[in-house]
Amino acid sequence: MRSFAKYATAAIFLATSVAIAAQPAVASEVAYVPLGSDNKLVLVDIATDKVIGKIEGLPAVHGLARTPDGRFLVAGSYEGRDRKVKPPAKPSGVSADEHAAHHKPTKSDSAAKSSEISTLSIIRTADRSIVRRVDVPGAVHHVAVSPDGRFAVVTHPAEDRISAINLKSYEVVANFSTGALPNYAVFSPDGKSVYVSNAGNNTVSSVDVTRWIVQWNAVVGASPEHIVLSKSGARLFVNNIDDGSVSVVDVSKRAVV
Repeated sequence: MRSFAKYATAAIFLATSVAIAAQPAVASEVAYVPLGSDNKLVLVDIATDKVIGKIEGLPAVHGLARTPDGRFLVAGSYEGRDRKVKPPAKPSGVSADEHAAHHKPTKSDSAAKSSEISTLSIIRTADRSIVRRVDVPGAVHHVAVSPDGRFAVVTHPAEDRISAINLKSYEVVANFSTGALPNYAVFSPDGKSVYVSNAGNNTVSSVDVTRWIVQWNAVVGASPEHIVLSKSGARLFVNNIDDGSVSVVDVSKRAVV
């Protein structure tokens, strides 16, 4: 089995921010860049290639996604800790009871392989503040948010599992295995399915978001990692790093074409 440390590379998430002024709104592209062990994100203005801000207090930040309305970022952590270890500090504006509720074990994570957990941080883009922290069972590699902004899905390669988080209630609603070393996740345009690459057994899984179960698996190339879904949602393009190939999966046929 490949070392989990191989996944500790930085991920870059592109977003669009809109500046409201007396003149018509002007959009500027901003890249939110997780800096891993530096425990922070930096914001880069793509037009000028300049760092224009930072968000700190994010332990081993890795994996990042934005909600469709642009209001929030969901940041994963590559740093696992024992369940008995004290969680990160409570965000301001959150009651002690609310904070404690999001750091309790859930029914769905009882089958996780290890006792390690990590903490997701929910960041409000308007003021760059951390508004919630949510514990998930295992270090996080990638994060995906559903098109309606209701769910976030995170992958836990070291646990051979993924988790789903309800972004309205901030509860972990599912934690289960899709295959060995789940790496990357992407939602279908209608939000009814989420596709997960499993680097450890050379498959891509389609997960039913209503029931949180695997609907089907497609065998792809060696060690699939990043995946991209076509705009129509009809085809998945899968990056297989160990054989230097790309697999094109027809979603309707559930197979490589």
